[in-house]
Amino acid sequence: MWTATNMAGPIQMILPTILTLAILVLCSPVLLPLCLFIVACGVVSTLLALGVLAMWVLAAAARLAWLALTDLLNWAWLMVQRLLLDIQQAVALGVAMVSRRRNLVWSFRKQKASDQGPPPPNAP
Repeated sequence: MWTATNMAGPIQMILPTILTLAILVLCSPVLLPLCLFIVACGVVSTLLALGVLAMWVLAAAARLAWLALTDLLNWAWLMVQRLLLDIQQAVALGVAMVSRRRNLVWSFRKQKASDQGPPPPNAP
């Protein structure tokens, strides 16, 4: 099991190497710009990767928003079609009821006229 006392050995061995490399880099006219260039490239590539990731997330969000909008528009269009169909059926039912009522009134008048018999000859 590793503890803080067990870690003291490796840290004590690595620390002088890191310090020596840091002194060489800071004092060398060639290594310092090279290291700064490497660090800058790492930072730029990380920022580009984060930018690409952000663009991917935004594209996915836009796609989901577009799907939601098209689903909403499809649902609204179906509701309009159902409403128009209901109106059409109601108008057809109303026309049928009026037509049936007229037929009933006409047949009732015809029946009443036939029950009374022919009109008298001197009737106007």
